[in-house]
Amino acid sequence: MICESILMEYFKNYSDELKPLLATVEAKLEIRAIYDHTARVAIYEMEEKDRQEELKKIERHLHRAKLDCYKTLCIFGEINADSFEDNYRNISLGDVDSGKFYPKYLELKNVAREKVIKAKSNEKAITSNEHEVSRLYQEAVIAYDDFEKFISSNFKEIEWTVQFLRKYSKKGYIIAIIIAFVLGIITTILGSIIGKYLHLI
Repeated sequence: MICESILMEYFKNYSDELKPLLATVEAKLEIRAIYDHTARVAIYEMEEKDRQEELKKIERHLHRAKLDCYKTLCIFGEINADSFEDNYRNISLGDVDSGKFYPKYLELKNVAREKVIKAKSNEKAITSNEHEVSRLYQEAVIAYDDFEKFISSNFKEIEWTVQFLRKYSKKGYIIAIIIAFVLGIITTILGSIIGKYLHLI
């Protein structure tokens, strides 16, 4: 059990911190490669076919750099979703905005995740097209943006629910203490009466 919790902590650390860092590093490496190929075309004398090849390499690196940025934004979108759910784990999101918030929340989150899965599948396909892959990742980023905007637009309702539940819990706690106190008195009285009755017998 301890080992499992440690592994989960390692995986969370990888997902939340290392994975975004790796994606950022990859994007920077692609950008450096773009600079290198651009410099070769601009500075060195070369035949036209070699120049065209360098230009194609620049285009490929640009494509990969864009993909790395899209993927990083998708990772951040998922991290933000997990963080939001973790922060509000003690309240029922189904109570927010009279039950209207949570179904839409789930719908937008699932749409964003499905778009990422579709983009990844397309990227791995043998017949994948660079522009199509880029478009699909772009759609996923937009979906996560819509998801986060929806959460932001409902912060007032979310905070109202938090405050309401706090007041409700406090009232419930006070009522529970009063009930326990009253029951204690009743039990004492009944115990006294029963004790006297048994004594008489």
